[in-house]
Amino acid sequence: MRLILALMLLASPAAAFDHYILSLSWSPTWCAQGNEGAQCEQQRGFVLHGLWPQDWR
Repeated sequence: MRLILALMLLASPAAAFDHYILSLSWSPTWCAQGNEGAQCEQQRGFVLHGLWPQDWR
């Protein structure tokens, strides 16, 4: 899996971006709305969805 990711990063040209967006969700609120998932069973707080590059162009 790591090899595939490394090859994908090397194969694609680096795009210019301005900043990163840190995408998080607060699991207790999501679970309280009636949703189910591993984070509800394990009673987690913040769940990290990713650190995504963003561009304002």
